[in-house]
Amino acid sequence: AFFLVNKLFVAFYLPVVIAFYDKPDWNMALVDSYIDIIFFIELVLTFFSPYTDENMRVITDKKSIACNYITGWFIIDLLACIPLSILHIRS
Repeated sequence: AFFLVNKLFVAFYLPVVIAFYDKPDWNMALVDSYIDIIFFIELVLTFFSPYTDENMRVITDKKSIACNYITGWFIIDLLACIPLSILHIRS
């Protein structure tokens, strides 16, 4: 639930920041850093989280979990860890 709340916050926060703020202040930088850290923690924890396969079996083998994650949501989660300040490259 904690990670879901953070993702919902980002879903509303990120478009507002990109649309209305040219230069983020230090408060925004703190929020961005917090979000990046939370997303990175979630990325690491996902490598240890069991998943359910197509036959509804719970897979707990670490190698299978890693392969499933890397071939699935890993790239998207990794991109979510990129600091928001990189997107504020404006002249």
